[in-house]
Amino acid sequence: GVLARGGNVADAAVAVSFALGVAEPDASGIGGDGMALVWLASMDAPVAVDFKDVTPGRASLDNAAVFRDGRLVADGPAAANVPGLVAGMDLIHRRFGSRRFSWSDLVTPAADLAAAGIVVDEPLAATLAEGRTLLARYPASAELWLPQGRVPVAGERLANPDLAETLRGIAAGGAEAFYRGAIAHRIAEDMAANGGLITAEDLAGYRAV
Repeated sequence: GVLARGGNVADAAVAVSFALGVAEPDASGIGGDGMALVWLASMDAPVAVDFKDVTPGRASLDNAAVFRDGRLVADGPAAANVPGLVAGMDLIHRRFGSRRFSWSDLVTPAADLAAAGIVVDEPLAATLAEGRTLLARYPASAELWLPQGRVPVAGERLANPDLAETLRGIAAGGAEAFYRGAIAHRIAEDMAANGGLITAEDLAGYRAV
C-alpha cells in the first residue's frame, strides 16, 4: 500500500516493521532490534543503520540480579536489553523516507491491527505451545498469550490492546515518547517494580547510528 501510494522503500520498511511486530509477535516487535542496509537510487553508496539492543548500565557481573541459580538469567525483566527498533525506524524515516508519509501514517496501521487482533496461524500456535511453561511464568504474558489458561489454536483471533495503546503513543509522540517520554517512564517503573535492570537513563541514552 505504501509503495502504491508513492512512498519509497524506506517508508515501506518502517510500516512493515511495525506491522510485523503485531503479526509475527514471536519473531518481531518494538522490544527487539536489528540492522538495515539502505541504498536508494539517489544514493552513491549504501548506508548501514545499526539499531541493535544494548545492555543496561546496571547489568554488570557484580550485580546479583543478573544471575538465577548460579547462571545468567535467560528470561524475565532482568534479561531484557534496551531495545533499538523504534529508534532505528525513526532514523530510517527521518534520513531516508520520501516525506510523503508522516511517521503517524506509517505506525498507526500497526496500532489498528493490534486493536483488531491477528488471526493465529499454525507456526504461532506451535510457538505458543512450545513456550507455554515460560509464558505462564509471567502474569501479563499468560493473560495475553494463554487466554483462559490455554494455548490458542490456529484460526483464533487474538487482540493486543496494550500494544495498540503503546503503538498509538509512538505514532503520536515518535521515538521520543518511547525513549524519553511517557512510554519510557512506564517501562522504567515496571522494571524497577519487577526486578528489571533497564532505567530511564538507559532508555534516554539509546541512539541508533
